[in-house]
Parts: sequence; structure tokens; C-alpha cells
Amino acid sequence: MRARSDRPWRRKLVKHGFQVLGGKARAHGQDVWPFLKLTKPRGDVPGRIVWKGEEAGKLLPWAAAREFLAGRPVLICGSGPSVRQADVTRWADGPAILLNGALSLAPRFGTVRIGAIEDERFVWRHVDMIGDEAERIELWLLSPSVIRALLSFDAGWAEGRRIFLIDDIVKPLNGTRRALQDPEIAACFEGQERPMVSLHPETGVVPAGTVAFSAAQIALAADPRSIGFLGVDLTSANAPRFYETAEARAKSGIVGALARILEHFEAFAEVAAARNVSLRCHSASSALLDLGIPEDRELAA
Repeated sequence: MRARSDRPWRRKLVKHGFQVLGGKARAHGQDVWPFLKLTKPRGDVPGRIVWKGEEAGKLLPWAAAREFLAGRPVLICGSGPSVRQADVTRWADGPAILLNGALSLAPRFGTVRIGAIEDERFVWRHVDMIGDEAERIELWLLSPSVIRALLSFDAGWAEGRRIFLIDDIVKPLNGTRRALQDPEIAACFEGQERPMVSLHPETGVVPAGTVAFSAAQIALAADPRSIGFLGVDLTSANAPRFYETAEARAKSGIVGALARILEHFEAFAEVAAARNVSLRCHSASSALLDLGIPEDRELAA
């Protein structure tokens, strides 16, 4: 089945219906309705993915997902235009987290490849790309709505795959909306004056408007040696992604959320420094450079 240009009209109706009937506290229940049931892992016991009443896969416990990242250099690769000026075959140090359309680069990486998708609209637009690269991805970082969208195309998609859940700490799976200041999740922020960077992704990640920030929190929580960013350009969000053309490109919400995103990445850099995790930016045009994250030309073509 070919991807659509955006989420189907029926999903837009479901989203609107949950907003009206569920209210702000439970509107995110639309992420799994009507056929998906997810149970999060408990300790070392995997979570469950149930689709239309049938077992469809497992959710990986945090300890198992962490092993992919701990103690190693990690590259977070986005889809910004700057990827065109990079040679990703030069990355050979550690795992690469490929965000959305960066999945298309999977054949060019010789390291562990991790796929991360948070917005279900990417699935509706590019399900064919996901299918093409699925067998090359060793670990998936997926939100509840993305899992639902993928299973709506193929009920067997999750079977046998390693999937770690990207759960929104503000709008948690099977729970009601809560504030970042909620005492129940205070331990996730480990002494931060403002709760902006979750260090316990098994509980949830702080949403900032881009999957890059969710992936960054998961990587940092695993205590990597370093984190590099490629194609996380941010300021060029209105330009075609490296795999798009000017005539055929999807809209981006990053421009409207840019101030919030940069505020969160600034806090992220401070938390990373406190944990002795070095950061570097492999894109000469990235807004992350303005936050003091040093440029690294190692991957320049």
C-alpha cells in the first residue's frame, strides 16, 4: 500500500472527537484508539503490543534498549538539508539514530542503526520507505501513534522487532495529562531547576516539537561517551529535507516551535555537561551551533 500525503481524514475525525469528548486530560487517548493496546515493560519484563485483540509484538525494557547506546559515541541523524553536504559512511564509531527520513540512509551506515519516528504523519507519507529499510534497523524508537499507524498497514509489522516506546511524559500512555512539575515524575529530572530533560525515558520523554529532542533524551539517559548531531538544522525547516524536492515536500512545524526547541536543547547541553557527555554538531548550518555545541567537520563530504 502506498503512503498518503498526511494522516487520513478518518484519523483527523478521531483526533477531533477525542479532543471534544475526552477533554484536554485524555485527548491523547486517540493515539491508540480503537485497535491498539500497549502495556509498558515492568523491570526486565517486556511490554505487550496487542492489535485487534491479538498479540502483535513486544516493547523492549529500558535496560535492554540502553545496551545499544551505553558507553559509546552516538550519532543522531536528522533530515535537514545539511545532510547533503555530509558523507555518513565516515561514521564508524557507534550507533546511529536515524530520525524519520534519515532512515533512507540506513544502507550507508556500517554501524548499529536505530530508527526513531514520533509523528504518525511520517508513516502515512512514507510507509514505503519504512518498509524498505526495516530489516536494516536493529532497534526502533516509536511513539504509540506511530505503532498504531504501522500496524494499520501491516498487522504483523512489529512481530520480532526490537521496539522501545517513546512515551510523552506529559501525556503518558494509558494515563491522564499531567504537568512537568508533578511530584510523581520529579525523579526523572534529577535536580534540574526546571524540568526540561528527562533522564528516565522508561517513564517518558519531554516533548519539545521535534523527534530529535526525544531521541537526544533517550541517548543521554543511556550514558553514552558522546552525542553528535547531523541534519538537525532547525533553522532551515522550511527548506526541503535532504530526500525531498522543492515541488514535493511536507510541511514542518519546527519553525513555529523553534524558540521552544532551542530552549530545550540549551537545557540539554547543560545537563549533558553535568553528566560529562560531550556534544558535537556535524552540520555547519545547524542552529545548535548557536547554543555553543562545537562544530565537528569529521563527516563533511
